[in-house]
Amino acid sequence: MNSRAESTPEAVAREIEIARGVDTLTPVRMRVLVEVARTKVISTAAENLNADPTTVTKHLRTLNALFGPLTVAHRGNAEVTITELGRSVAARFDEILMAQRSLVHQRRTTAVRYLPHHSPTVMPAAAAMIAENYPLELSVLGEHHRAVDHFVDRALRPLVAGLFDVAIGIDPHDFGSSAEVAQSYATVTNQLTTTPLYRAWLEVMVPKGGPHAERRYITVADLANDPLPLLVAPVGTRSRGQLEKLFAQARLTPTVRIAEYESKVLIMAAYSGLGLAVLPSDLALQFDSAWDAPLASTAQADRWAWVPLRARPDEPADTYNVVAHRRRQTTADAGAGLFIAKLQNVVHEVMTASGRLDALAISQEDTQTVTSEPDGSAERAATRGP
Repeated sequence: MNSRAESTPEAVAREIEIARGVDTLTPVRMRVLVEVARTKVISTAAENLNADPTTVTKHLRTLNALFGPLTVAHRGNAEVTITELGRSVAARFDEILMAQRSLVHQRRTTAVRYLPHHSPTVMPAAAAMIAENYPLELSVLGEHHRAVDHFVDRALRPLVAGLFDVAIGIDPHDFGSSAEVAQSYATVTNQLTTTPLYRAWLEVMVPKGGPHAERRYITVADLANDPLPLLVAPVGTRSRGQLEKLFAQARLTPTVRIAEYESKVLIMAAYSGLGLAVLPSDLALQFDSAWDAPLASTAQADRWAWVPLRARPDEPADTYNVVAHRRRQTTADAGAGLFIAKLQNVVHEVMTASGRLDALAISQEDTQTVTSEPDGSAERAATRGP
């Protein structure tokens, strides 16, 4: 307060009121209004922010009390009307949040969200980052988040909302024929940059010394004719969708005994003779005794081999992509970019050591997703094939 006018009781009271209002404008509340203005649905905004709708509603009430009517809720209607003032304030909040992000980009904590079966590659990459004194925060999803809609809601939407910097998992091109899922992803795809990491396929755990282990593959017809039923992931996961697609193409129906997200349950069931375990190759490699796998150091594991599932003997395994997602940035995010680069190096080492060199064969179609960064660098997947 540099003038006599600013020293009056009224001016002092006004400054105190403004200061309290500024303290009310936490990044969380600003992010709530930005997300509600973008989605216009409180429940959707709450999911994207990993919050509950009641908390989002409370934050909106606080902001409405501070600024005036920013949003109007309609009883019995899931949608929220954003007032002209609300759109203006949300736009200013978005600018403030972007400015905050730019201040902490260079040495901020890089937050990574990933699925459990990506641990063999994510963990070494994380260790390399931490060894170079880059702060890193890992957030592992549950096994059930392998389902496509779960991954969109728990990884990609929070990534767009700014809660994470990198999400490892599903490639948008592999979402299948589900119109609902495709539409769900379309709401976030234009805000993400995708870097191909490797290809995966379905593998089946078979006895060592058996015909399938000797010829190093098994066909859909073999599974259909085998007296043992299948031990697989539930409907909705990418691997289950891949399995059902292969069976449908062969005009066959899989016989499933256990459908379970937790892979160790399927492995133990297979060890007990309850069926044939069918898992994604990047999950199976953790239990593969053919190399120094982290979870294969048991007498049981030495009795089994993992072989690719093929539609027919003369066709290679049907593959899908595992990728790294990050938000499109106006400035390069050093931490996220460095983590992805280290992850690519670890992927090459792990796939080479486990004998899965085909995983590194990224096609020309896949390399088209490479995105140049503003600093002139480029994100690129490992392209070394067998």
